[in-house]
Amino acid sequence: MRESIENIYTQYKDLVYYYINIKLKNSAIAEEITQEVFLKVYKSIHSYRGEASIKNWILSITRNEIVSYLRKHEKFKTSQYTDSYDKVNNNRDENPELYIDDREDTRYIFEILDKLNEDQKNAIILHDIKQLSYKEIADRLNWSLSKVKITIYRARIKFKKLYGGAIDGM
Repeated sequence: MRESIENIYTQYKDLVYYYINIKLKNSAIAEEITQEVFLKVYKSIHSYRGEASIKNWILSITRNEIVSYLRKHEKFKTSQYTDSYDKVNNNRDENPELYIDDREDTRYIFEILDKLNEDQKNAIILHDIKQLSYKEIADRLNWSLSKVKITIYRARIKFKKLYGGAIDGM
């Protein structure tokens, strides 16, 4: 049994870490929770009934550990766009494999958002992901309406250029 636990860890540790890091956008916390997940796997492997694939079982434990962590650390704030991405894609939590399958494209999107300047990133997240109106964004960021429109316009152009370059480079 010990050897199979080591094989399970070797096979799924990166997947679990990546899943947590996408959710929380914090590599140190992702490492900590990954260890907790595999401690739970080790302690409860005897209760694994084989009704779901081992991968889904581990990802289910992972999801539960993320929820547990967030409950314990109410002050922990995930990044603005990770929260929004999860709200838009909440059906991914019901089938973690779908979420993981899209991870490469998601990673590129996050990398591109990180390349935008802070104003552009905030504006595009608030408008395109959180679905706020130009007026709501202007009020929230204390900007003029024209600044919001120009910033979103420029952010979209830059995002499309960077995203197109990322795809061309693949």
